[in-house]
Amino acid sequence: MTNACPPRAGAGRAGVDGDPVDVFVGPNARAALASVFHMARLGVVGYDEDNIAVGFATREDAERCLRVAYNRPGLFDSAPRRLTVPELAAWLRETRNRGRKMGAGRELHTAVTS
Repeated sequence: MTNACPPRAGAGRAGVDGDPVDVFVGPNARAALASVFHMARLGVVGYDEDNIAVGFATREDAERCLRVAYNRPGLFDSAPRRLTVPELAAWLRETRNRGRKMGAGRELHTAVTS
């Protein structure tokens, strides 16, 4: 993994802030897991939005990418969530999840098993 972070693109699905969810695409097209990072508000304690990283071999590689892209302290609100690519796709397709934090639990299970 290099220190350069690939460009990001909007996933088309509106995030918590109403903007498209930012997706960072790494070099490993065969990576089985995606990382969902819960971002913190700039200068304020608390959750802001989710960013997704796909195509990274490890969570650490994905985290390094986001740290390069944003380059600020206090970047993450909580620990990232790791999902398989089909789980992530199911979550993003589910219209009830628009504008909601990508969390674990019942909502994710419902989206994946529906």
